[in-house]
Amino acid sequence: MCDDAIAFEWTIRLGAAAVALVSLERLSLEATTGGLQSWRVLRLRFIDAPRILWLADAVLAGRRYSIGLVMGLIAAGVTLVTPVTSGAAIVPLAAIVLSLLMTVIRSPYGLDGADQMLIVIYVTALLASVAGNSRETRSIALVFIASQLLLSYIVAGFAKLRGATWRSGDALRFILATQTYGSPAARRALQRVPLLGKVGSRLIVVAECTVPLLVLAGNDAVAISTIVVMLLFHIATAIVMGLNNFVLAFASAYPALLYVRCLLRS
Repeated sequence: MCDDAIAFEWTIRLGAAAVALVSLERLSLEATTGGLQSWRVLRLRFIDAPRILWLADAVLAGRRYSIGLVMGLIAAGVTLVTPVTSGAAIVPLAAIVLSLLMTVIRSPYGLDGADQMLIVIYVTALLASVAGNSRETRSIALVFIASQLLLSYIVAGFAKLRGATWRSGDALRFILATQTYGSPAARRALQRVPLLGKVGSRLIVVAECTVPLLVLAGNDAVAISTIVVMLLFHIATAIVMGLNNFVLAFASAYPALLYVRCLLRS
């Protein structure tokens, strides 16, 4: 994927699908009352800063937050069906950035990396569009997005490598036994076949640490196989842990990664 315009377009459109999913999920949560994710609870972290609390209440409470989510949903729909390299794309891109920032600022708890990846993609895309959306700015944006994707894998991999439970192979078994990210079916499977959890834990660490080398330095077969494996990892994580946006958010950065690989090999 050596065409910067095509890579940029695929990155933004896949990201738009992820933003739409995030917006719908958050709107569904807003339809319920109470719970730890309610604004009544979330606003308590600002309780010692009255001015910030007043501003947060004015922007992030109730209907105003829902309006921000709807704005992001509409902007994502517009981005899916209109040219992303035109000057007019600045408006929906800015709306998406605002909606994502509202979500992350409102509730920094329980984020899984997908939200941060979307912010990286859309802030970068917005800056590229404001700068004129030329071939040079798109190329810089794609290189930055791909770098952030690879950095996310490297940091996650080496952070796990420092953890005793990941090195011992027990991490997956412990994670899948939790209430938040657990799965009774997966937990029972690992209890029946402990070797599966040990091998899986270590493979995740190895994969995350070696993705940059395999994708950027490997031949075409190795690079594509690595991307497919990581995509399957994200799909499995989404299914088992219920992280629905995990797939689209990270997959939206893959066109940028393929573009960088093409640059390096050209």
